[in-house]
Amino acid sequence: MTARVSIDPEVSGGKLTVTGTHVSVEDVLGCLDYAARLAGHRVTFHPCAPDA
Repeated sequence: MTARVSIDPEVSGGKLTVTGTHVSVEDVLGCLDYAARLAGHRVTFHPCAPDA
């Protein structure tokens, strides 16, 4: 699966944009983690609390 994740202030006001087919949450998180590592950052993902 090839997913493209972009965060561009000039596209959608800087909101996360994901393109690809059958993109899973794991694909998106993997892309973000890879980009952060390339930039020398560490990203910690926290699970979202279920809606009450």
